[in-house]
Amino acid sequence: MTTRWIVRFLLAFSLFGGAVAADFPLSAVPEPLKSWVPWVLDGEPSAGCPYLFNNADQRYCAWPGALELKANRHGASFAQDWNAYRETWITLPGNETHWPQDISIDGKAAPVLSREGLPAIKLAAGSHRVTGSFLWNELPESLVLPESAGLLRLDVNAQPVSLPVRDESNQLWLQSKVEGEVE
Repeated sequence: MTTRWIVRFLLAFSLFGGAVAADFPLSAVPEPLKSWVPWVLDGEPSAGCPYLFNNADQRYCAWPGALELKANRHGASFAQDWNAYRETWITLPGNETHWPQDISIDGKAAPVLSREGLPAIKLAAGSHRVTGSFLWNELPESLVLPESAGLLRLDVNAQPVSLPVRDESNQLWLQSKVEGEVE
């Protein structure tokens, strides 16, 4: 038996019998073991991240708020609030065709990297506001949204769009498709 396994066992079973160490707060760990917690959880990338209400196997270390997108024929601006439970990567709106510009996290410029062909930034643990913009010569037909963009507030040419149209690949249609059109 390794020392790490013994410490994990003690952390997991000291107070809650069968509970996993990451599922209870640090305050529940006995004082003599608290200094071991970072070492035990090293290499557990989702430790401390909340899980979906109906699936304890699926944890998310970053939770987005509504994506606010304002587009017109010259470009677009976007903003989104995030809660990150550990340092993690998030995907931004756009792709290689429409790459986001002037990205900032909490008002400070942030570098954007390509991860699997999509724009991404790294967030530190905590609550953050991410903003950015797009520049184009004319309003594109569509814009790629990240999978995490569940809630959307969209304005096109200063008009709110009450039922934005997205397809199965999470393309947001900015023109051409009729609002609410069903194929």
